[in-house]
Amino acid sequence: MNPSKAGASGVRPPRRTGPDIKAIPFNSSTDGVAVSLLSDAERHQLALIASIAHLKPASVLYEAGDPAEFLYIIIHGAVKTVRRLAGRKRAITAFLFPNDLVGLAAEGRYINTAVALAPLTVYRMPVAGLERVLLRNPELEYHFLCKVCHELREAQRHAISLGRKSAAERIAMLLHMLEHRQPPDMRDGEIALAMSRSDIADYAALSLESVSRTFRALQRGRIIAVRDKRHVRILDRARFEQLASTP
Repeated sequence: MNPSKAGASGVRPPRRTGPDIKAIPFNSSTDGVAVSLLSDAERHQLALIASIAHLKPASVLYEAGDPAEFLYIIIHGAVKTVRRLAGRKRAITAFLFPNDLVGLAAEGRYINTAVALAPLTVYRMPVAGLERVLLRNPELEYHFLCKVCHELREAQRHAISLGRKSAAERIAMLLHMLEHRQPPDMRDGEIALAMSRSDIADYAALSLESVSRTFRALQRGRIIAVRDKRHVRILDRARFEQLASTP
């Protein structure tokens, strides 16, 4: 689906000087918090080649197998990336948020399908134009490399979570990731969930019933409180961090 033809969501992006990306850099300490990588000049260079697209929830940004003509940076909203498995099953490989790159490709084609979880606004950059900009600016290319490595670390963390035997550990690792993707001024112990319980099940490789049982068990154990299906609050930080910690 061409996002330029997608219905307008009614949500306008915040005032910005151009696309930005966030990651944990290679050579400086940020206490594990992703920071903005691009200077105003670099964001301006990207803005010159980018257009803005708006999509409604559940709209498809691109399909697996489509020619990879664009790379996207999320301005507002959230995206899930989906791969189809044998037997018509699906796996959600990532949840992506503002300042994330979207558009993983191989041999010129997207390797997964990207779907809007909420009203979505993205910068859309043609791959050919982005290549030219990066070739002219090694520092900008380096910042994109930092972002790609950051996302590889997130993918590794996801793979580790799928190796856990405990459903509680898998859910805690997901909630921990979502908490740290929220702006620092919103980290008050409550975590906003852009995704459905079904999406969580597909991401954590659990059944929907197992996800529901796990949330109930974490509530009974007073580790979390669930205000509704889109908001979770951490009650016992020490036990939550123990469940979410990676080896």
